[in-house]
Amino acid sequence: MTDPGLGSWSDGLSARERVREIATTLTEARSVEWVREEAQISSWQTAKDELEMLVEFGQVQAVEGDDGNTKYAPNYQIRYFNEVTELINSHTREELREEIAFIQELIDEWKREYAVESRDELEGCVESL
Repeated sequence: MTDPGLGSWSDGLSARERVREIATTLTEARSVEWVREEAQISSWQTAKDELEMLVEFGQVQAVEGDDGNTKYAPNYQIRYFNEVTELINSHTREELREEIAFIQELIDEWKREYAVESRDELEGCVESL
C-alpha cells in the first residue's frame, strides 16, 4: 500500500515534463510507447513530439531499433559533460585532485593484484570476472 504522505513522482508535472524526466534518465534505447507508458500520459503524439524535441537539442539520440522503428537512447556524451560540470561546480580543485589521486592508487593496486601493465589488460581481467 502506498504511504499517503508520499506524492507520486509525477505530481505537479505536465505530460511533457514527465516525458522529459523519463527520457533524460534512459539507460537503453526505448520506444515512444515505452516512454509514454512510463511517463503515465495518454497521448502517443505528445510523447513522440517531446522526444523529437529532446533529440533536436541533443538530450537523447534517435536510433533505429531491431524492428525498424525509431527508439530513443541516452546521449552519454551530454551526460558525461553534465556530470563533469556538476563535479567542478560542487567540489574544490583540491578535492578533485585528491579524488583523482585516490582513484589512481586503486588502479595501481589492481594492476599489481592482477599482474597487468596496461589499462586494456586490466579491463580484460575485470570483464572475465
